[in-house]
Amino acid sequence: MAKAYVLIVHGTHDKSVSVKNAEHLHILNPNSELFLVEGADHTFGAKEPWTENRLPEHLKIITEKCIDFINKNMK
Repeated sequence: MAKAYVLIVHGTHDKSVSVKNAEHLHILNPNSELFLVEGADHTFGAKEPWTENRLPEHLKIITEKCIDFINKNMK
């Protein structure tokens, strides 16, 4: 059976969902990686509608992490 790799991303200043939830998901899935973004909120600095030309810094960090995670795990 193939392994399913999971990246769990969570902001440390998320007021909507506790970091403990992300930590619990990580414990339950041995093939997961927990990536906490220090200072990030629930939306990682983004908002709807997004009218800026650049990603918020926290969302940029997450985007780069996702690309690295995919490159590392999807062979």
